[in-house]
Amino acid sequence: AIECRSQLWVLSATPGEGIRVKSWTPFTGSPEKLQEPKLMRSKNGGTAIELVSGIENMQFTYGEDTDGDGVVNIYRDATTVTDSGNWENVLAIKVSLLVRSLEQVLDEPQTYDFNGSSYTATDRRLRREFTLTVTLRNRTS
Repeated sequence: AIECRSQLWVLSATPGEGIRVKSWTPFTGSPEKLQEPKLMRSKNGGTAIELVSGIENMQFTYGEDTDGDGVVNIYRDATTVTDSGNWENVLAIKVSLLVRSLEQVLDEPQTYDFNGSSYTATDRRLRREFTLTVTLRNRTS
């Protein structure tokens, strides 16, 4: 099972070549043979390349300023922001990664939090959430 989470557009400038637009799509996937989750990317629709093993989930949420004061009031998923037509109010992006150990290292299944919800694992792997919040340039004062 492979889930696409978001598509990123990258502008790159090379002296003498000007600016080129490239897209790459990060996603989590698990090849049926290995059953080990990975963070992968596909550049311009090409072959998927593994970036790192042990990434079980990746979520993007978007921080909206709902009252016009220049401060994020709520984080929502892309579908909710699109449905409400509020992309111009997005001031930040929060990226959350759920990372798990490659080996079963715990004595019993772990209860863990990810992206605001609590889960209980069905195995003895250690899991941890890592979150990065990025403020969008020129959107805040």
